[in-house]
Amino acid sequence: MKKIPLVIMMLAILMIPLNGTLNAHHGFADYWHVHWETNSHPQNVSYEIIKDDLSGGYYDIAASINDWNSSQNKIKLVPWNSSQSVIPQMSIVVDRYADDWYGNASWSNPVWNITSDDHYIWATPRVNSRTIEEAISKGENANLRRKVVTHEIGHNLGLGHPSASKTSVNAIMHQGWNGYSTVQTHDVEWINFRYNHTHSLSSKNESNQSIEESTSMPAALQVDWVDYNSLEELYEQSDIVVIGEVLRSHSVYVKDLPYTVHTIKIQEIINGSISEKEITIGQFGGESPEQSNIQVIDNPLFETSVELVLFLKQVEHGTYNYEVPYDYFVTGGNQGRFELQGEQVINYSDFDYLEQYRQSKPNLFRQEIQQF
Repeated sequence: MKKIPLVIMMLAILMIPLNGTLNAHHGFADYWHVHWETNSHPQNVSYEIIKDDLSGGYYDIAASINDWNSSQNKIKLVPWNSSQSVIPQMSIVVDRYADDWYGNASWSNPVWNITSDDHYIWATPRVNSRTIEEAISKGENANLRRKVVTHEIGHNLGLGHPSASKTSVNAIMHQGWNGYSTVQTHDVEWINFRYNHTHSLSSKNESNQSIEESTSMPAALQVDWVDYNSLEELYEQSDIVVIGEVLRSHSVYVKDLPYTVHTIKIQEIINGSISEKEITIGQFGGESPEQSNIQVIDNPLFETSVELVLFLKQVEHGTYNYEVPYDYFVTGGNQGRFELQGEQVINYSDFDYLEQYRQSKPNLFRQEIQQF
């Protein structure tokens, strides 16, 4: 693949503000206000497939592409022809990443205007084979592979996670494993509505609400974290649980993705055994070469002088096809980070099982996790 120059890429990625309407676990209701240009029907979008490290799994990406192509008639994914364009419009990547997400979707759009539709220039759905194969080895359905691939492509077709009011509908765009791995009727309805085709949504109000929510915040990084069912499971799946604070941070690029490496001063070890007084943690998001701050929408970068309770997994150095510049990452992304500020426990995830802890007091929260 011919790489997009980094400066051009980062000029195109948008800075994400931290206020706005969120739904599901970290996204807009049903779709975003960015899509592919559709002067022709269907609009052809060229793609390439990059399989760098499958972690021993088999990923039938062609099946996911065929699923989207056969289920709707607005967008057609076609193989990239290098004689017709310098780069593909969509690069579908499967690789092994040192972070606790199943997949993420990024795209470029150099001019954002919330009052009108804007169009993709290129997009990259990424699939993390490490977390998927680990989940399958622990008993998760093997169709999780196809689910994640199809789901991340859906993000790059313009779909978000179904809103909280639609948890009962069948949709490939729901997070995590939910019993199906193919495009569902709800997904097609929103593709059709998104691209002004005939649709059968239940009410006009539902459509208008989603439009309002989707225009409230531009997004450049959509992340699907590994989902846990309880704080106890989060604790059990972590290598260490510590209380500490950020001493210093710096931005790096890891496999063409922005990361921030934080040096954490350990104040207390709640679980696990480490001798170090300081550790390094990698967090998705960071500063671009143009000094713009790129953050995952529901996981703002750590700040200094804030007391943190961190559930962490240790990086297995030597098991990746690149050098990982940090030693730990947070279990479950925003699920495994808690800020203790005054009389408040702050957690940025909206997973239901964490609600009781967000309403807890710091001293009670400490006691709770020390009992596991």
